[in-house]
Amino acid sequence: MKLTNSKYVPIMIMLFILVGLVLRFFPTEQDMKIQNKNQLSAQQNMAYNFFGTITKIRDGDTIEVDKTPIRLSGITCDEIGSSLG
Repeated sequence: MKLTNSKYVPIMIMLFILVGLVLRFFPTEQDMKIQNKNQLSAQQNMAYNFFGTITKIRDGDTIEVDKTPIRLSGITCDEIGSSLG
């Protein structure tokens, strides 16, 4: 088979494209590590509902509920003792 034969060039191009697509969408070990890390992160960020008494306000975004520290997510507050705190 001669590679310069114009009859086989389209077949070779299609073969290279097919192999490239298969390799592109086949997950690598690094992709799997990133996916596992993202799944763990999502599990850690799950919201929990509980009831208790606020026993202390540490600063603008951290409180204690029954002596358990709770950091409030999604707000920006200056720390106590800073110029704006």
